[in-house]
Amino acid sequence: DGGVSDSVPLAYFEGLGYNRNLVILTQCKGYRKKKNKLIPLMKLKYKSYPKLVEAMANRHTVYNKTLEIIEKKERRGEVFVLRPPRPLPVSRVEKDPEKLKEAYQIGRETAEACLDEIKKFLSLN
Repeated sequence: DGGVSDSVPLAYFEGLGYNRNLVILTQCKGYRKKKNKLIPLMKLKYKSYPKLVEAMANRHTVYNKTLEIIEKKERRGEVFVLRPPRPLPVSRVEKDPEKLKEAYQIGRETAEACLDEIKKFLSLN
């Protein structure tokens, strides 16, 4: 997790030389991030940090371009992507233990269903 600056740091890991990457997303296929409506407030709150505000304002664009790249690489078999089959029952800052357990279980089941494919993908030379 690259946070605000690089939400899905695939290019970073490829730059380090990793060529068999397992990308784990928390959103379903087809998800696209929307523009943050709170940017005007963030400009006021973080006026001493203009680069942070700029990164936050552009985050949706960078994130969505990254998803496009990931989807192209996935179709070509260059990355393996795990994503939930349905929206997770949690908010961005979820605190409800039961909802967090449910989201964890969805992730675990998704990974277990693909485990043989993941092993095969990661073992290729």
